[in-house]
Amino acid sequence: MFCLPPYFLNVYLMRASGIENLLVEAQVCLRGAADKIMSGKDYYAVLHAHGLVHTAMFQLHWEVFKNRLATEEKGLETMSLLASKVEPMLEALSTNDPLHVTAVCSDATASLIEALELLDEYDGTITAPTARLWIMYMDMVMIMKRFIHAERAGLWDEHLAEMEKMMPYLVAAGMCLAFLIAWTP
Repeated sequence: MFCLPPYFLNVYLMRASGIENLLVEAQVCLRGAADKIMSGKDYYAVLHAHGLVHTAMFQLHWEVFKNRLATEEKGLETMSLLASKVEPMLEALSTNDPLHVTAVCSDATASLIEALELLDEYDGTITAPTARLWIMYMDMVMIMKRFIHAERAGLWDEHLAEMEKMMPYLVAAGMCLAFLIAWTP
Protein backbone atom coordinates (compact mmCIF):
# COMPACT_ATOMS: atom_id res chain seq x y z
CA MET A 1 0.00 0.00 0.00
CA PHE A 2 3.09 2.24 0.12
CA CYS A 3 2.66 3.30 -3.51
CA LEU A 4 -1.10 3.85 -3.39
CA PRO A 5 -1.27 7.51 -2.22
CA PRO A 6 0.73 9.00 -5.11
CA TYR A 7 -1.04 6.70 -7.55
CA PHE A 8 -4.39 7.75 -6.13
CA LEU A 9 -3.66 11.46 -6.59
CA ASN A 10 -2.20 11.02 -10.05
CA VAL A 11 -5.19 9.16 -11.43
CA TYR A 12 -6.35 10.21 -14.85
CA LEU A 13 -8.90 12.57 -13.31
CA MET A 14 -6.15 15.03 -12.37
CA ARG A 15 -3.87 14.62 -15.40
CA ALA A 16 -3.79 17.72 -17.57
CA SER A 17 -5.61 19.68 -14.86
CA GLY A 18 -2.89 22.30 -14.74
CA ILE A 19 -1.14 21.11 -11.59
CA GLU A 20 2.13 20.75 -13.51
CA ASN A 21 1.89 24.35 -14.72
CA LEU A 22 0.97 25.53 -11.23
CA LEU A 23 4.07 23.88 -9.74
CA VAL A 24 6.32 25.36 -12.43
CA GLU A 25 4.82 28.87 -12.32
CA ALA A 26 5.01 28.96 -8.53
CA GLN A 27 8.68 27.96 -8.86
CA VAL A 28 8.18 24.89 -6.69
CA CYS A 29 10.01 22.82 -9.30
CA LEU A 30 11.05 22.75 -12.95
CA ARG A 31 8.96 21.28 -15.79
CA GLY A 32 10.72 17.90 -15.78
CA ALA A 33 10.28 17.52 -12.03
CA ALA A 34 6.61 18.52 -12.30
CA ASP A 35 6.05 15.87 -14.97
CA LYS A 36 7.86 13.32 -12.78
CA ILE A 37 5.68 14.28 -9.82
CA MET A 38 2.48 13.84 -11.84
CA SER A 39 3.70 10.46 -13.07
CA GLY A 40 4.03 9.36 -9.43
CA LYS A 41 7.67 8.25 -9.74
CA ASP A 42 8.99 10.12 -6.70
CA TYR A 43 6.84 9.22 -3.67
CA TYR A 44 7.96 11.99 -1.32
CA ALA A 45 8.01 14.68 -4.00
CA VAL A 46 4.45 13.68 -4.93
CA LEU A 47 3.29 13.99 -1.34
CA HIS A 48 5.09 17.30 -0.85
CA ALA A 49 3.85 18.85 -4.10
CA HIS A 50 0.25 17.82 -3.59
CA GLY A 51 0.42 19.10 0.00
CA LEU A 52 1.62 22.50 -1.26
CA VAL A 53 -1.05 22.70 -3.96
CA HIS A 54 -3.73 21.68 -1.46
CA THR A 55 -2.64 24.35 1.01
CA ALA A 56 -2.69 27.06 -1.65
CA MET A 57 -6.05 25.93 -3.03
CA PHE A 58 -7.62 25.71 0.42
CA GLN A 59 -6.43 29.23 1.31
CA LEU A 60 -8.02 30.59 -1.87
CA HIS A 61 -11.18 28.58 -1.25
CA TRP A 62 -11.41 29.80 2.35
CA GLU A 63 -11.02 33.44 1.31
CA VAL A 64 -13.89 33.17 -1.18
CA PHE A 65 -15.97 31.36 1.43
CA LYS A 66 -15.22 34.05 4.04
CA ASN A 67 -16.20 36.80 1.61
CA ARG A 68 -19.50 35.06 0.93
CA LEU A 69 -20.18 34.67 4.65
CA ALA A 70 -19.61 38.38 5.13
CA THR A 71 -22.93 38.94 3.36
CA GLU A 72 -24.89 36.46 5.49
CA GLU A 73 -25.94 37.08 9.09
CA LYS A 74 -25.49 33.46 10.25
CA GLY A 75 -22.10 33.32 8.56
CA LEU A 76 -20.93 36.51 10.26
CA GLU A 77 -22.05 35.19 13.62
CA THR A 78 -20.29 31.84 13.13
CA MET A 79 -17.03 33.36 11.91
CA SER A 80 -16.89 35.98 14.66
CA LEU A 81 -17.55 33.29 17.26
CA LEU A 82 -14.78 31.14 15.74
CA ALA A 83 -12.40 34.10 15.66
CA SER A 84 -13.10 34.87 19.32
CA LYS A 85 -12.10 31.28 20.23
CA VAL A 86 -8.75 31.39 18.41
CA GLU A 87 -7.00 33.83 20.78
CA PRO A 88 -7.83 31.87 23.96
CA MET A 89 -6.80 28.68 22.20
CA LEU A 90 -3.39 30.12 21.29
CA GLU A 91 -2.92 31.39 24.84
CA ALA A 92 -3.86 28.00 26.26
CA LEU A 93 -1.37 26.25 24.00
CA SER A 94 1.43 28.47 25.33
CA THR A 95 0.65 27.54 28.96
CA ASN A 96 1.58 23.85 28.55
CA ASP A 97 -1.33 22.86 30.79
CA PRO A 98 -2.97 19.85 29.11
CA LEU A 99 -6.26 20.14 31.00
CA HIS A 100 -6.66 23.81 30.16
CA VAL A 101 -5.73 23.20 26.52
CA THR A 102 -8.23 20.34 26.27
CA ALA A 103 -11.03 22.45 27.74
CA VAL A 104 -10.37 25.45 25.48
CA CYS A 105 -9.94 23.32 22.35
CA SER A 106 -13.12 21.35 22.98
CA ASP A 107 -14.94 24.66 23.38
CA ALA A 108 -13.60 25.87 20.02
CA THR A 109 -14.36 22.57 18.28
CA ALA A 110 -18.11 23.22 18.16
CA SER A 111 -17.55 26.56 16.41
CA LEU A 112 -15.12 24.99 13.97
CA ILE A 113 -17.55 22.17 13.15
CA GLU A 114 -20.30 24.75 12.51
CA ALA A 115 -17.98 26.70 10.18
CA LEU A 116 -17.03 23.52 8.31
CA GLU A 117 -20.71 22.63 7.90
CA LEU A 118 -21.26 26.07 6.34
CA LEU A 119 -18.27 25.40 4.07
CA ASP A 120 -19.79 22.09 2.98
CA GLU A 121 -23.08 23.88 2.24
CA TYR A 122 -21.18 26.45 0.21
CA ASP A 123 -19.33 23.71 -1.71
CA GLY A 124 -22.67 22.17 -2.61
CA THR A 125 -23.80 25.40 -4.26
CA ILE A 126 -20.78 25.65 -6.57
CA THR A 127 -21.70 24.67 -10.12
CA ALA A 128 -18.66 25.76 -12.16
CA PRO A 129 -16.95 22.62 -13.51
CA THR A 130 -13.42 23.86 -12.84
CA ALA A 131 -14.25 24.84 -9.28
CA ARG A 132 -15.88 21.43 -8.73
CA LEU A 133 -12.71 19.76 -10.05
CA TRP A 134 -10.49 21.62 -7.59
CA ILE A 135 -12.84 20.96 -4.68
CA MET A 136 -12.74 17.29 -5.62
CA TYR A 137 -8.93 17.51 -5.76
CA MET A 138 -8.78 19.01 -2.26
CA ASP A 139 -11.01 16.17 -1.03
CA MET A 140 -8.65 13.66 -2.66
CA VAL A 141 -5.62 15.19 -0.94
CA MET A 142 -7.35 15.04 2.44
CA ILE A 143 -8.25 11.38 1.83
CA MET A 144 -4.60 10.71 0.97
CA LYS A 145 -3.36 12.46 4.12
CA ARG A 146 -5.75 10.54 6.34
CA PHE A 147 -4.84 7.29 4.58
CA ILE A 148 -1.12 7.86 5.14
CA HIS A 149 -1.75 8.68 8.79
CA ALA A 150 -3.78 5.51 9.24
CA GLU A 151 -1.08 3.45 7.51
CA ARG A 152 1.73 4.87 9.62
CA ALA A 153 -0.18 4.69 12.89
CA GLY A 154 -1.51 1.19 12.24
CA LEU A 155 -5.15 2.25 12.47
CA TRP A 156 -6.85 -0.51 10.50
CA ASP A 157 -10.43 0.80 10.70
CA GLU A 158 -9.37 4.26 9.50
CA HIS A 159 -7.27 2.64 6.78
CA LEU A 160 -10.32 0.77 5.48
CA ALA A 161 -12.52 3.87 5.74
CA GLU A 162 -10.08 5.89 3.62
CA MET A 163 -9.75 3.04 1.12
CA GLU A 164 -13.53 3.10 0.78
CA LYS A 165 -13.40 6.85 0.10
CA MET A 166 -10.71 6.29 -2.57
CA MET A 167 -12.76 3.73 -4.47
CA PRO A 168 -15.11 6.10 -6.36
CA TYR A 169 -12.18 8.14 -7.66
CA LEU A 170 -10.24 5.07 -8.75
CA VAL A 171 -13.26 3.50 -10.43
CA ALA A 172 -14.15 6.78 -12.18
CA ALA A 173 -10.60 6.93 -13.52
CA GLY A 174 -10.88 3.37 -14.81
CA MET A 175 -8.37 2.05 -12.31
CA CYS A 176 -10.52 -0.62 -10.65
CA LEU A 177 -8.47 -3.50 -12.12
CA ALA A 178 -5.22 -2.04 -10.79
CA PHE A 179 -6.93 -1.43 -7.45
CA LEU A 180 -8.14 -5.03 -7.23
CA ILE A 181 -4.69 -6.36 -8.13
CA ALA A 182 -3.19 -4.28 -5.31
CA TRP A 183 -5.62 -5.89 -2.85
CA THR A 184 -5.12 -9.48 -4.01
CA PRO A 185 -2.77 -11.47 -1.77
